[in-house]
Amino acid sequence: MKALAALLGVGLVVVASVLLWPRLTAMTRGSSGVRKPSVETASTAVGNDSALKAPLTADEQKREELATQRVPFYRMLRADFPDLVVRFGVTESLDTLDLVVSGEEPARITAVVDNAVAPSAAKYGFRRVRFLVANPPHSIEPFRVVAESADDGSGNWNTFLK
Repeated sequence: MKALAALLGVGLVVVASVLLWPRLTAMTRGSSGVRKPSVETASTAVGNDSALKAPLTADEQKREELATQRVPFYRMLRADFPDLVVRFGVTESLDTLDLVVSGEEPARITAVVDNAVAPSAAKYGFRRVRFLVANPPHSIEPFRVVAESADDGSGNWNTFLK
């Protein structure tokens, strides 16, 4: 009786494999006769070159608009002060420009304020400019503020060395 059940089980396996073998081999080879299930992601639905972007908040949109408007000012800083201005950015408030400078000599900082900040920073929406220098590599803070310059509202820029 056990032998008969074993033979019957083996027979069912052979019959099932003969009937299903063409379908299994077609699926593994990817033939056109059998459709493979497709997985559509956001990148394939839109196209691989364009990524989906979340809508910007009002603050992010304002920041993007100001960054675009300020490009000429940033280019002027790079062109006129390549040896002094290492990098720059708007990190805290939208009206504050952080300038990382290569040295903290008061004469050089005053030159940047007189020739770049005072004539045009207010036009680009800046009311305050912070001058920072890099700290030693193993410091907790990467930069330290060495001077600040602020518009007093009448177009005069007052610089405070730290």
